[in-house]
Parts: sequence; C-alpha cells; structure tokens
Amino acid sequence: MRNSIPGLVLVAIFPLVALGGASFTGLGDLPEGIYESTAHGIAANGSVVVGSSVSASGIEAFRWQNGTMTGLGDLAGGVFESIARAVSNDGAIVVGSAQSSTGLQAARWQEGAIVGLGYLSGGTASEALDLSADGSVIVGWGTSPVGDEAVRWQANTIIGLGDIPGGAFNSRAYAVSADGSVIVGRGQPNGDEEPARWVGDTVTALGYLTTPGYLGSCLAVTPDGTMAVGYSWSAGGIEAFHWQAGIMTGLGFLPEGAFSQAMDISADGSIIVGSSDSLEGSRAVIWDVGGIHDLKDVLTQQFHLDLGSWQLEEAIAVSDDGREIAGNGVNPDGNREAWIVHLPPIVKADFDRDGDVDVDDLSLLRACFSGPCVPLSNPSTCGTRDLDEDSDVDQLDFGLFQRCFSGTGIDPNPKCE
Repeated sequence: MRNSIPGLVLVAIFPLVALGGASFTGLGDLPEGIYESTAHGIAANGSVVVGSSVSASGIEAFRWQNGTMTGLGDLAGGVFESIARAVSNDGAIVVGSAQSSTGLQAARWQEGAIVGLGYLSGGTASEALDLSADGSVIVGWGTSPVGDEAVRWQANTIIGLGDIPGGAFNSRAYAVSADGSVIVGRGQPNGDEEPARWVGDTVTALGYLTTPGYLGSCLAVTPDGTMAVGYSWSAGGIEAFHWQAGIMTGLGFLPEGAFSQAMDISADGSIIVGSSDSLEGSRAVIWDVGGIHDLKDVLTQQFHLDLGSWQLEEAIAVSDDGREIAGNGVNPDGNREAWIVHLPPIVKADFDRDGDVDVDDLSLLRACFSGPCVPLSNPSTCGTRDLDEDSDVDQLDFGLFQRCFSGTGIDPNPKCE
C-alpha cells in the first residue's frame, strides 16, 4: 500500500425522506480532490456501497456506510488510481482494481489491507469485477498472450475461463452467483460480443434478442444463478434484457430511447435496475411488474420526494430485497455524485405504490368490487386488487386488505399478506 493514509470523510448527510419511508441520499465524496464520486456496487443487504472518488492522492476506491465514505488506498508503485467494484454480503471484503508497479491489477481490500491478485501467465493487466457472497470466489478479466480472458480467483489462484469458440479471444466475467458456481459476462465468437454464462468449466453462448446480433453482455446474475440481466442488440437498438432458462426477454426503453442496459437484479428477479436513454439524456430506470419506469419519476410522483435539480443518470446496483438502489448522477451543484435510494417494503395491497396502505388504496379496492365468484369487469386494472387471486374482488380480499392497512405515511408490515 502507498505511504499515505486512506482518506476518511465524515459527510453531513441529510437524506430526503418522504411519506411511506422512501429516501434519497447523495453519498458525497472524498476530501481534498475535485468533487466527484461514482458508485459501482452494493452489499446484498444494501448497507454498504463501494465505488471511486477523487481524493488528494488521485482517483481512489471508497467504501460508504452509514453516511461515512472511507478511502481504501492503492497498491504501491505506479500512478495512484484504484476503483472498488463489488463488496461481499457482510460488507467486509471489497474487490476492484488498483495501479501497481506492474500496471493495472485486480485487488482485494480486507481488514484495512489491500492485496494485489496477480495476472494470468504472460498477462500484464487484470481487474476484479464481482465476488461470491463470502468473498471466496472473485471474478473479472485478465490479459493473456491470446487476448483478454474472463477469469476466476479462488484459493489465491487465478484461473482462465476461456471464451465462446469461433472468434477473437475476448471474454469477461462481470458477475458471479452467491455460491460461486455460476458466472456471467460475455464472449466474442465470430468477432461479435455475445452474452455468456459459465457453469463449472463450461461456457454457454446465450444469443441475442435479435438474430443476427452483433453486441451484448450479461452484467449481473441472481444469487441462485438462475437469472441474468444485461444488454443485447435488438430491433430497437441496444436493449436491456432478462434471461432465464434459455429465454432472453427484452425490457424496452424509455420513450424515444434506443439504448438501455440492465445492470443489476434483486434476488427474486422482481426488481431490475439500470439506465435508458431518453429525449433528456441517460436516465436511471427501474423495471418491475409494470415495466420500465424513470426512477426519478417514481421517487417524485409516487413517493413525493423533492429531488430538486438532481439528475439520476444510472442505477447500477440493487440489494437482494430490491429496496436499496445505488447509482450515479449530477447533483444540484453540477458535480457527478453517487447516491443511494431506500424504498419502503412493497405489499400487494399498496395499489398506488406510494409506500403505505391507506384510504387511497381502499378507494381503489372498492372501485373493483365484484362480489364472490363474479368475474372482474376490468381484469387489466382490477387484477391487482384480487388479493387472494381467485378471479374476483370480494369480502375475502377486503379482509386481506384490512390486515395490511397501515395509514398514510406509515410503512406496512411486509408480512401482512
């Protein structure tokens, strides 16, 4: 580690809090450098965010928790530059990259110390991009005599994962499942980047949204390894996708958009976050059962947060439960700043998705009342009001609603259903 004390800044954070418990917090930056911070990863429980900022020494990896951003330092030698990409479930292990005397090198921070993870044989650069839940498996990429290659570090050993056959050697591993058994990223068969998935030593090409395709990658995977998200060539442009059991589904764009990417996914797959272009530039977005939404619109219109002139450009990571979202944007002073959003628990009875179950939701339920065994007159609207999922809205649904009633501005009990 360099002979400098990693930067520590205690930022006076005043989260913007709305009715229903939603909040938005800018993460600040490291002291003494230009004002800039970029988030790259979040812990599974949403309590820790990692990324990079600019300190007095240069670009420096950080770990943020409870309003405090801590600089993590750099490897010895070379230009001072380090970036934190991901963090273990308990927040104790951080991985990313740093500049060493031999060049760009994958790095691991743990218990206040930084360790370089080395290179493939004959390689001159490497970078760690994700790690398993306990940090025992780390994935990323490294250079080799044949090209860039997806890699796995395990038991202090770096292993090349190969590439999809058929083209120039150029693969990367972007994410790994909680137990380390499933890895996703991209390969490059026939000269085109293609989403890829590794299980053990076997790599599988996942294809594209449109055939033929020319560009794509997986960027994240669920903890159990069954679902992946990323971006792919499509008929509409470069489009975010969701992949499961061999089926790739396009997630669409904001209006007038032609580029979107899904950057992370909650544990159950119900929440996906990323970015989409629009007439106003890049916007942080969230996908749920209702499709794609501009995240700032969700926060201001559904949860009544006043974000002022904040521009939310990308949502890069989400906690396992889908309630904490980290991302990047431009703050009201015009500086690039990382941020974190807290969303209240979502229950089915919160029909207007404003973070509480109150009289407004009761009015929506009453509007769909049909009676026992009477089909819904408007299934597209009233289907969500059928809380017991028996194809009608009757007294049983009102009983379930009553169990979840919280009142205006109060989080409902997520176990009420």
